[in-house]
Amino acid sequence: MMEKNSRRLAVLFVLVLFLAQIFTPFVVAQAQSEVDLVTSLPISTQTGADGAFCFVNLSSGTYILTAYIESGRGNALGTVTVTLGEGEHIECVTINASVDQATEEALNAAKNATGSYNSSALFGTGSIRGNARILMGPNYVGIPGITVLITGYEDSLEDYAYQESAPTTTTCEGGYFRFKSLPAGNYTLTGYAAGENPMGVMCYAVGNVTLELFEGDTIDDVLVRLEPNDEAGVNAARALNASYLNNGLGGKGMITGTALIHMGGPYLGIANTTVAITTYTGNGSLEDVVGVLLESTESPKVITDENGFFEFTNLPAGNYSFIAHKYIPSMAPGMQGINKTVTFTVGLREGAHYSAGERLLSTTEDAEFVAALSQRKVLYELNGSAGKAIVNGTILSVGMGGVASPSEGVTVYLYTYNGEGSLSRVNKSVNKELKMAFFSISDGDIFLIKRAAENIGLNVSVYSNYNVPLDLNLTTYDVIFASRLYTEPI
Repeated sequence: MMEKNSRRLAVLFVLVLFLAQIFTPFVVAQAQSEVDLVTSLPISTQTGADGAFCFVNLSSGTYILTAYIESGRGNALGTVTVTLGEGEHIECVTINASVDQATEEALNAAKNATGSYNSSALFGTGSIRGNARILMGPNYVGIPGITVLITGYEDSLEDYAYQESAPTTTTCEGGYFRFKSLPAGNYTLTGYAAGENPMGVMCYAVGNVTLELFEGDTIDDVLVRLEPNDEAGVNAARALNASYLNNGLGGKGMITGTALIHMGGPYLGIANTTVAITTYTGNGSLEDVVGVLLESTESPKVITDENGFFEFTNLPAGNYSFIAHKYIPSMAPGMQGINKTVTFTVGLREGAHYSAGERLLSTTEDAEFVAALSQRKVLYELNGSAGKAIVNGTILSVGMGGVASPSEGVTVYLYTYNGEGSLSRVNKSVNKELKMAFFSISDGDIFLIKRAAENIGLNVSVYSNYNVPLDLNLTTYDVIFASRLYTEPI
């Protein structure tokens, strides 16, 4: 009897240990989710406040993180690739989820991605922390309740060899430059220039700047200051190369800046200065980095009508900021007037029509900022395509009676643009047909002109002396060719 009881106790003990192994990880993960952390490594976790998430006990390797949320107001999904070194702790990883990415196929793939997850290899001391954000209007916002999964994993970094190169670009007028598709990491940007000054003397300049870029971030105000140097210094800068892992892991970061050359007086930004990435420290690859040629243009602007209405047309997709400004003269002699401004941002998809609604002007004391508005330059990509999107709205101002009403004569500036399109056609007619009229020519000329016009897509009307309509309206034509026109007195 005692032997049977001992056997039962042994079996019960083994059963308790077995159940503990099954359910303990679940209890730990559940308890940790209440404080927005995961101490073991399940496939997924839920974001806490501000979209925060964390995975720990990770071994080195390349991870694909996917964040998604399903709701009655629409689904959203986003992914990011992170390369983790042995024992490394990566902070500030951002996953931007949007409706566009949340296709039915992508959602199903994310929810059923456990098969591609090599759980037997995931043991280590590294960690990945960050925020998952949802696109709400023009901005991404971190919220709780977003599911974050590890949907892909590859083994450690030791499998990858190092490569060397120096991605370069050339500044446009004003000294502006841009790099795109950058992975997270620390960078050194080196600028160098060689050329003749107005006196015909060869001059050389070199300078650099170091910076840190987080995954998917955009930096818009980088300054590379070049100081006078010699030919050997420029040649040494040309020979520099950045070393990076040949793992195929690019990024979505972007750096825009200005290369300024010290020419005895103030620093000046000029065209045709070379800017190169000469050092890189990170876990990504520079293979897909692109140096983008930029163009700068005077800030496009429109003036509100009597109803306070404004409209920008032919905008490419991207993110914009607009600033409306109005100077109101003082009614009292000897007193200065006041400046009123209002700023708003817009995120546009291709061909979208966006209403900014009513925007109320408020008084600003920053006279220097206001004075610079009329000289504002906006950057865009030289080889980008024009767009067809529209932004409009109404500008209001509070009058003497304290009541806000539409304000006429307000200048609305397109202040910044971040996108891949061109601003060359903003507020301009697109594909306008040139209408021409020809008079007093032979039948043979009529035939040749019509055929030539059709070949190049021009809108041409051709008339001989014998077939001019009596009600012909010449104001509808942009160009008129005539050997002789006769009119009769009214």
